[in-house]
Amino acid sequence: MLFETLILTVLLHGAGSWGTLKSSEVAILSAAYHGMACYMLRPQFTYEQAMHLSRSRVLALLGLPSIPTLLHVARLRHLLSCLATGVPVMWAILHWHGHWLDSARSSIAWLWEHTDHGASTSCWRDAWVLWKEWCLHQPRRWKGLIRNAQAQAIRQEHWLSSERHHSGLICRQLRQAGAFLPSDAPSLANQQHFCAPCLKRFATYQAWSVHAFKSHGHTAEHRQVQGGTQCQACLRHFTTHIRLCRHLQYNPLCRSKLREAGYGCRVEPGVGNKRAPDEGKFQAPSLQAQGPLLPLLGFGWAEYLDRPAIEVLECLSHISFGLGESPPEAHVAWERARAAFSSVCLPIRKIRATAREWASIVGGAPTADVFPAGTLLHIAQWILTADLADWLVPQPVGGSRQVCTFRDVEEVLPELQVAHLPHPTLDFSPDWTLVRIGAPGWLAARGPAVASSVDFTHEECLQAFEEGGLPSFMEDVSNDAVFVISVCGLPMWNDCPISPVRQKTFGSQLTKALLAGDLLRFALRLWLLGVPAALCTDRHEAVPAPVMSLPFLDSPKVGWGTVWCTKAFDWEPFLFHLIN
Repeated sequence: MLFETLILTVLLHGAGSWGTLKSSEVAILSAAYHGMACYMLRPQFTYEQAMHLSRSRVLALLGLPSIPTLLHVARLRHLLSCLATGVPVMWAILHWHGHWLDSARSSIAWLWEHTDHGASTSCWRDAWVLWKEWCLHQPRRWKGLIRNAQAQAIRQEHWLSSERHHSGLICRQLRQAGAFLPSDAPSLANQQHFCAPCLKRFATYQAWSVHAFKSHGHTAEHRQVQGGTQCQACLRHFTTHIRLCRHLQYNPLCRSKLREAGYGCRVEPGVGNKRAPDEGKFQAPSLQAQGPLLPLLGFGWAEYLDRPAIEVLECLSHISFGLGESPPEAHVAWERARAAFSSVCLPIRKIRATAREWASIVGGAPTADVFPAGTLLHIAQWILTADLADWLVPQPVGGSRQVCTFRDVEEVLPELQVAHLPHPTLDFSPDWTLVRIGAPGWLAARGPAVASSVDFTHEECLQAFEEGGLPSFMEDVSNDAVFVISVCGLPMWNDCPISPVRQKTFGSQLTKALLAGDLLRFALRLWLLGVPAALCTDRHEAVPAPVMSLPFLDSPKVGWGTVWCTKAFDWEPFLFHLIN
């Protein structure tokens, strides 16, 4: 209540009179709204942890509407005051401009979609005939209708946020297992910056650069080009060396000329340093120097971020040090490559430049390395598209891992390449126990199992989640269990209830859809660990395309739906229980 009455009234003061905002303007409001809403997640999340959550996830946890919903609500409330006032001159101005009326029509259509949606009228224009009378004679009824529409919109946004969170968790599982985006795919996913030697992650490149300067002494390249106060490339004078560095920072032509000519200097005190000169005490000469300019030789001087790291390449040149003549396993090469790229604090762009140079070295000339060239080349190419933060800093210190970074999961998840993932080794006891999870009717229809088994119903799983715990089969996965998981009968994410819907009905559907997502991710976890598991579904779209493409899964034909199971396990003893 305090947040809505204090924060939102200030943030959206006069929003009802605004026209349709641009996407950039909505983004600014959403960023400020998200930053203030993150404080309300304490003590469950700290402010820093909450800022790593997606905006939709924060609003879903708090039960707050999004900025577009709030703008619709403010516009509809302002429409009530316009109708109640009824000043002819004001309406003449509104009709003359037309922008606000267009946005008001879109808000009325939004109101109809969330409160009527064809139940009483065929379109919002028919409903407006009645709603106009409410505005003139029953304003409380109109306000109640707006509150109902806002509640319906919050439920729809909660459903979409849960779907995105589920897809993001699957995407994270696959990328941690080694899935990557193809080289021709657009760069959609924002890489998280990190420091591998310190095991720290950073939200922005600026935060990483501050850490690199304070902890490792990294300085920007434009501060290492030339000393003094005159640029020797264009002969311009500057009051201080700091301003010369700014000139070189934003003039790559001058910077390239000086670097090609062999210029370099020690880093002088910069902004914030007590030894730095006061810019206000000096004045540049009014007459600038003239004369022959330094030519651009055209050697193709590469910037710092585009040059490979010599330290990492030196480590990679000794990747087979201490090994025998027999070729070791591939995971040894992966671990040594990871150690080499973790030896220096580098930005992501420079790491990829190093991997690109390493790939050219490996593929350009034969080497006397014990590792096959194909293995090293595969590692280098994988680095160019992989999520390097999860690979080099899997468990960052100083805080928990990022909870949700799924801004572009709708585009990233379908593009993931999983065909190269290695087959996990099956290591389980011969005296295994069959664990079956499904609806009571589905379990009864499958009949008794051929071996010792334990059954869990969906209702038991929901009860465990409601009590704040986990079902016992999720807490500890052992190697003496074989899992058969069914999501038959559970709603999928495309079964979102259409507004208007009661809160009790919506909550029940959302809880069951979340259970279906949890069971699917649990099955994926079992497959990646090498535990024999089968996922049964009556909806083919329940399983994302990258999961269906895993090379170690099989899909035997059944009459009632689809089964995805571990390929290397013999399902023959009880396969007929799944088929019937």
